[in-house]
Amino acid sequence: AETDTAYRIAVEIPGASRDAIDVSVYDNTVTFTVDFGPEKTEEGENWLLRERMAGKVSRAIALPEEVDDNASEAKYTDGVLYLTLQKKRASQVKRLTVH
Repeated sequence: AETDTAYRIAVEIPGASRDAIDVSVYDNTVTFTVDFGPEKTEEGENWLLRERMAGKVSRAIALPEEVDDNASEAKYTDGVLYLTLQKKRASQVKRLTVH
């Protein structure tokens, strides 16, 4: 979603721990990486079927404008990563006084 001042992104990452998620912002690109480590098993368990993912997943999203990495934030709640990426303010024209 885009507003006048920010981009908002919601990514479903069920089963990931907050510590396994890495988000980086550079210019107009946001990249998030999730490391799904191997699931721990108890001694004596004999799994008949497992459908859990293991390994790293990464995604880079290019946005139309640069974002301000200092004013942006990431929140992970109930398996969903919410990113609010503030747009960089365009340089303002500064008038100089002629002495």
